[in-house]
Amino acid sequence: MTKARANVDPNTNKNKAKSSVSTEDDFLNLPVHRYDFSSLETKLMTLALWLLVFVVYYTTLFPSAPGGDSAELIISAHQMSIAHPPGYPLFTWLGKLFIKLLPFGTIAWRVNLMSAMCGVFSSVLLFRSVALWTGNNWAGFLASTMFTFTPLIWTYTVQAEVFSLNNMFVNLMIYLSVLYAYSKSAINKAGPSGKPTYNSITLAHLGAFFAGLAMTNQHTIVVFLIPIIFWVTIVLGRNELLFDSRRWVSLFLALFAGLIPYVHLVISPMVNPHKYSWGDTSSFRGFFKHFLREEYGTLQLYSGHNADNSGLMDRWILYFGNAHRELLYIGLPLAFIGMYASIKGKRLNLRSVGFLFGVAYLFYITVFFSLTNLPLTSALHVGVLMRFFMQPNAMLCVWLGVGFAYVSDKLLPVDMSEKQRKNILGLIVILLSAIQISKNYSTQDQSQNWYFYYYGRGVLEPLPPNALLLVGGDLQSNIPQYVQLCEGFRTDVDVLPIETMSWDWWNSRQGIFFPNVTLPGYVYHPWKKGAYSMKDFLDANVKVRGRETFIAGEWKFGDPTHTDHYMTVPFGFSSRVFPKDYQLDVWDWLPKLNKALPVASEFPLPNDTVKYNAESWEHVVLSNFWEAYTRKANLFLTIGFDAKRPDSERAMEIVIETLEYVRVHYPTKWTLKYLGAAYDHLRYRQGHKQKEHLENMVRVWSEFLALGDDGNDKEYKIIVDAVEASKQQLKTLA
Repeated sequence: MTKARANVDPNTNKNKAKSSVSTEDDFLNLPVHRYDFSSLETKLMTLALWLLVFVVYYTTLFPSAPGGDSAELIISAHQMSIAHPPGYPLFTWLGKLFIKLLPFGTIAWRVNLMSAMCGVFSSVLLFRSVALWTGNNWAGFLASTMFTFTPLIWTYTVQAEVFSLNNMFVNLMIYLSVLYAYSKSAINKAGPSGKPTYNSITLAHLGAFFAGLAMTNQHTIVVFLIPIIFWVTIVLGRNELLFDSRRWVSLFLALFAGLIPYVHLVISPMVNPHKYSWGDTSSFRGFFKHFLREEYGTLQLYSGHNADNSGLMDRWILYFGNAHRELLYIGLPLAFIGMYASIKGKRLNLRSVGFLFGVAYLFYITVFFSLTNLPLTSALHVGVLMRFFMQPNAMLCVWLGVGFAYVSDKLLPVDMSEKQRKNILGLIVILLSAIQISKNYSTQDQSQNWYFYYYGRGVLEPLPPNALLLVGGDLQSNIPQYVQLCEGFRTDVDVLPIETMSWDWWNSRQGIFFPNVTLPGYVYHPWKKGAYSMKDFLDANVKVRGRETFIAGEWKFGDPTHTDHYMTVPFGFSSRVFPKDYQLDVWDWLPKLNKALPVASEFPLPNDTVKYNAESWEHVVLSNFWEAYTRKANLFLTIGFDAKRPDSERAMEIVIETLEYVRVHYPTKWTLKYLGAAYDHLRYRQGHKQKEHLENMVRVWSEFLALGDDGNDKEYKIIVDAVEASKQQLKTLA
């Protein structure tokens, strides 16, 4: 906490200054000061922060649809439809407002900007919270910039995601909590006009309203709200709230007023149903099923089949390690000092706002982290889990600011003038803020990130007219749907998301938008009575209707019914589905396949693996691009390995040509392993090129071995021996 000396005239008696504050301020652990929001300094610093954050976010904004859920959220805002559980109606309304108000930019860019603006207000709220708590504007400025420009916050603020809006609500609740504590202090009660500056009852009602409104965006905030509600009603405000039934009624009314956006879930499907809208929320049961996220598991993140063997300690290690790196390695030490400073008062009890944040913080990182069930074996799932580190990081950065104010009070000389003190603190904060921004700017700059847009076009563009495309996975589902509905591209293609087809509501609510698709049952489920399996679906649409059917992504886990009856043949980013008895001529198919494959030199690819690591959706785009080529190679490998076929050599040459192309741009163990195998086979069949093929085999398999043995490849040792033997053979051929 800041010391009283910064607010005391050096010519007055210090003991007199201390005695002017009641003991109530002591157990609140609030600074001995009256914070002036209307001062010129505060106004200028607020404006400077607002402009700084806005300019940085604006210049690094995604120009089109990002990966993950963003494209789906943009579609929902564009159509005023319903997003995945719990529906996110407030985000949908705000997104639609920005789409309507801004006459320029892509639809995605406008919703991205809405998210960025939430980030701007979130930053300002954090600044004001720390400044009010410590009486130190520079401490608030540092807390804000350290939070705002961490890679995690920055990443999800320059794209259309619910996390930026949630961060704004978290920082708003922090601000209202500090204001509420301040309103109970003697300083506030003896305001400049002799009346309280802030009314605690009004603040309690505002908090109730915004708590309800926050719940219409992201439900994880409830883990943060529970300690605050307990603190406001039972601890700090018990004398004016706990035993007053009329105020309880008014607080509940304020809370429910904040929940009003949820009427969107009821009205939208009845008034104007939309394509790709989620759920059957027009009924009482359907509404609460969606609201409670029952299809995912309430307060769970994952509905997949992979078991999660990680524990709470694994998530804590991941969380604190990430926070330590992102806060420039000084953030955590300052935050721990701030925690100590905020609860060190002699009369430590639950009436301390510092203790409240401590309970709320521990409650979140214990309760919510225990409930999360994402398997940490997948880099992409680790990236998804890390999104939920933002909420506790807001509290962490509040303590960072408090710690900075506390340390500066301890280290700066007592006889230093207020102007000198502010100048020194200003230089330190500006330097640290500049380091945080410059350190992360290039990796967070998404202003040229069109990768997902072109990926969506790349999936749809090569398909024949009126094709049927089954999609499995967020990327393969959301991006083509965005390109269709928001950009008007290839609207003739029926895009059916396999995952949502398996929900009970899908046929009745979404089937009407696909009149040329046969749904041979009430729901897609291989084992339910009256439902249909994937084999049934393909029989009805491929065999009976004769629809040219493709799949991008994965089939539904747990339904193998089609595998003995249908095969897939690669076709660009997707694969064509044929009956198993279809006589495919791969040489007739090859020109179509080559035409469908995107060319690396003409297709924008996220090749910067530092900027786009394995945890990013951009990495998934990059991986999918080159997987399209490896699927082509795999198609011809089967023919190439069959030495009895007259076209086996030609097939193996295509494999080599394709995998060499992949090796140059995106070498993987699979690529190198089978490229080496292709050279190995050809050296026996093309004796006149034996040495050339042997040299290439050694070259490629040496690259394979350099990637190391993960213990899962039983042929690794065989390749080691083959390379050594081949090197000896090459000496005899020299």
